[in-house]
Amino acid sequence: MDLFPITLRDSQLFFLTFIRAGGVLFFTPLLGHRSLPVQFRLGLAFFLALIFFPLLRAGSFASLHDPIHFTLAVILELLIGLCLGFTALLTFAGIQFGAELASVQMGLGAATIFDPQFSNQASVFTQFFDLLALLFFLSLNGHHWFLQALGESFRMLPPLGATPGEPVRWAGGAFADLLMTSATRLFLIGLQLAAPVLAAIFLAYVTLGLLARTAPQMNMFIASFSVTIPLGFLAMLAALSMTGGTVQAVFEQMARDLSSVIRSLSRAL
Repeated sequence: MDLFPITLRDSQLFFLTFIRAGGVLFFTPLLGHRSLPVQFRLGLAFFLALIFFPLLRAGSFASLHDPIHFTLAVILELLIGLCLGFTALLTFAGIQFGAELASVQMGLGAATIFDPQFSNQASVFTQFFDLLALLFFLSLNGHHWFLQALGESFRMLPPLGATPGEPVRWAGGAFADLLMTSATRLFLIGLQLAAPVLAAIFLAYVTLGLLARTAPQMNMFIASFSVTIPLGFLAMLAALSMTGGTVQAVFEQMARDLSSVIRSLSRAL
């Protein structure tokens, strides 16, 4: 008598749960950060699958005996996880866009270092602002939202929920519109976060332009760096309370977007 019987259905269900969790962690800004080792991310996806597997095991799912149907199910689970992770990534990309926009206007665009999260070069100010937003995200228990979204996706889109002969019905118009809205919001997030610094730098450039007209012999381009950098930091500190409220609203909107993506996928599949 086997104490822990392992059936084909349970093996497939656990593997598909692992694939979806891994897809979410591939794009998730915090739990799946590129600076973390691949072994750690795979292990985290494995433990997430261990957590959600007992909850899914009680469902009435049929095993897939056809390799083609099982391969399609794996691809579908990976796409669902990637969609959830990419939705969250768009929010953090908007925050990075705002910080990069402010740093360029302040004159810090040349001081760049490698950003492992997005695999590109980012300014030091952008890295500082990303870490600040990440700490704020942790203070809001934002990492719990990813786990809640993953659990909600398993509830509304369970693995092996479709019979082998049932075709996948893509009616993804609403889902595509939702992704376009999230991508458009990326620029709005960036402008909202960079607005105090941009306004202060604009006033500084206007003042320097007037001084250049009255004293043409002065090199205002060189003098601007000694003004815009401290002015930008002062504007950021002065608007820190307002920026905190904006970042909180952005993260709360991200949680609502994750739920909306799950509902759109459940209607599309």
